[in-house]
Amino acid sequence: EHKGSLGRYDHALCARLDALLAGYHARGKLGTPFFAQMSAALRVIGEALRESAASHILVHSDLSLSNILLTEKGPVPIDFSLLGYSTPMLDFGSLFCYIGDEACQEQVIRGYEAVTGNCVDRRLIDCCLALQILLGVALHFAVWAEEPWFAERLPQWCDEVFAPLITG
Repeated sequence: EHKGSLGRYDHALCARLDALLAGYHARGKLGTPFFAQMSAALRVIGEALRESAASHILVHSDLSLSNILLTEKGPVPIDFSLLGYSTPMLDFGSLFCYIGDEACQEQVIRGYEAVTGNCVDRRLIDCCLALQILLGVALHFAVWAEEPWFAERLPQWCDEVFAPLITG
């Protein structure tokens, strides 16, 4: 049993990320509107992960395009350094950070459903995509906040990813 030694992408993680962001906010590094929106999104995500806890399994959690090899036999994931327990929708969330085309996303979802016989929860995928972004923001804030692209991208994430989760 190795469940205790691997990371958990769950409601407790959302609370820890919120605390990290609150620290940046308290030190004046993260503006109130952005912090408020990310904090509210983390509450929504945390509740969705709590509700899905019975379905949590071992997940890759970093299915970026650079972590998938295309072989003659099909795609093969590599780099399991962020392996942990969560909903399988977390892997969709990480993958969809890199696949923005909705038609392509739908093909991935339909293929998964056809192969596994499992139904995909699109709202939970949206929560997991937001969680992947918030993980990056919380863990890399000190560096990213100095980058010009971040000043542009954070408001877009708030408007396009976090706000829809909050408003439901």
